Amino acid sequence: MEILHYDRVTRELLGQGVADPDPLTDGAWLIPAHAVAADAALLPPSRDGYARVLNAAGDGWEYVEDHRGKEGWLPGGAPHVVVDLGPLPEGWSEIEPPQPLASVVAAKQAEIRDAAEAFLAPLRAEYGPTEMASWDTQKEEAKALLADSSADAPYIRSASTARGMDPMIFAARVITNNAAWAAIGGHVGGQRLAYQDALDAAAALPDEAEARAAIAAIVPVYTLPEAVNA
Repeated sequence: MEILHYDRVTRELLGQGVADPDPLTDGAWLIPAHAVAADAALLPPSRDGYARVLNAAGDGWEYVEDHRGKEGWLPGGAPHVVVDLGPLPEGWSEIEPPQPLASVVAAKQAEIRDAAEAFLAPLRAEYGPTEMASWDTQKEEAKALLADSSADAPYIRSASTARGMDPMIFAARVITNNAAWAAIGGHVGGQRLAYQDALDAAAALPDEAEARAAIAAIVPVYTLPEAVNA
């Protein structure tokens, strides 16, 4: 005897099987839980976009919309994946709604900032955070040492000794490197601020469509100062 298995929760058709004969009753069959006898007359054909679900009485099948797995957005812009049988949620859309303008501005600001950091990162690759944290100390000690060779400069004296270099030469290099980094940092920082000014101006446009287009047109690209490139 053929039987039809259905899901115990959704009652949707899962597949077909064969019942075992009842060993205690001649001509009877053992139908397992969540299954019914197959009746070709009652089972409708499969239909795209629908699941066949056993009705509450258990004596017939009905079509129920099946959108499971579809990805879209709910009213308000929340992304949503359909996981249940039935019609799509009210207000459902497969077209991503535009982000609020404030979110677009915040995302572009982060892009401008992160692009600047990514541009500088390879230039800092040689240095660890501990050494970079000492740069201000090195600068002040170097200035003092170059002004007075007997000045107290524990960091530079220790570092130059470990490097095998005269403290005065080490100090001069610190000043040179500090100036180079100041030029690079100032140049990149100025470019970032220019992009931020452009973003502020775009966000302030009275027409939102124009504001969005102007914001999208801002593509932060950073360069080194000419003195470094030369």
